Amino acid sequence: MRKRLIISALLAAFCWLFISCEEEVNIDAPLAMVKIEGKSGYINAKGKQVIKCIYDEASDFSEGLASVRSGRKWGFINKLGEVVIPFEYDFAGKFSEGMAKIEVDGKRGFINQAGKVVIPCVYDYVMEFREGLAPVEIKDQMGYINVMGDTIVPCQYEYAYQFHEGIARVRTKEGWMFITKEGNKISDQVFSAAGDFSEGLARVIVDGQYGYLDKTGKLAIPAVYDYALDFSEGLAPVEYDGECFYIDKHRNQVIPISFDTAYDFKEGMARIREEGKCGFIDLTGRLVTPCIYTTASDFHNGAAVVEKGGKMGYINYDGDVVIKLKYDDAHPFY
Repeated sequence: MRKRLIISALLAAFCWLFISCEEEVNIDAPLAMVKIEGKSGYINAKGKQVIKCIYDEASDFSEGLASVRSGRKWGFINKLGEVVIPFEYDFAGKFSEGMAKIEVDGKRGFINQAGKVVIPCVYDYVMEFREGLAPVEIKDQMGYINVMGDTIVPCQYEYAYQFHEGIARVRTKEGWMFITKEGNKISDQVFSAAGDFSEGLARVIVDGQYGYLDKTGKLAIPAVYDYALDFSEGLAPVEYDGECFYIDKHRNQVIPISFDTAYDFKEGMARIREEGKCGFIDLTGRLVTPCIYTTASDFHNGAAVVEKGGKMGYINYDGDVVIKLKYDDAHPFY
């Protein structure tokens, strides 16, 4: 009898251990922010609620942490739902290159993942660090600092964006131009509008037409298009003389566009819009997901957020609903 009880106890312990291991949260697995009835939390890729919807606001996870708001203050949690940086900020952004922007009494600075203020809150506005530098603003002028808080490019621009592929777009009174990390212009040409560099090219507008600039400051693709978006996965959607299509970097027409709007490719899929509804095509131009959704996000980590009937959920590459449309708001998986 005693031997039978011992065996039963061992079996029970083994089962408990097995179940516990199965339910253990994988901190490397992506999570998505979802909102129900005004409160935000997080689900995993299977749709399981792993962090309850208890926060007033929540951001996407980045570098293992997410900024969340409870009441009037922001703090940070990890993927286990544990508060790792206390709720003491008026605002907090996502971590990027080990730093997160914070706001205290109307001024912004940066903390590290230990919650230590490493760059004091002395700026009127900041963006996340990217490629070692962050845009900052003082008295309506923007420049760049490094992770030590040193000013690398003085605050002298009307607006400044993050660096992409070693080059950043900045705006002066004359218009938009591109600079290196040393603050040097890549050319003297000024544009009425410009995008970030992506896959070696940046979208610019010259005399009302779109073209693409290379890193030497020359137009690699002439400004002849009525509309254009950035290159992604080797292709860019453009409009020319009333026709829409995707081009490659040699200006070859690769995929015709028969829809009202088409966007960049992400993970081999591109959002399209027809009569106010969203769907997806693949790299061959084949319609994979019909245009039945009110809104849709790009694909990220194998899933896209879609909305229908005021509720949001997730689909896979084949267009199958993998997480039911039941959320008031939902973000991609990070």
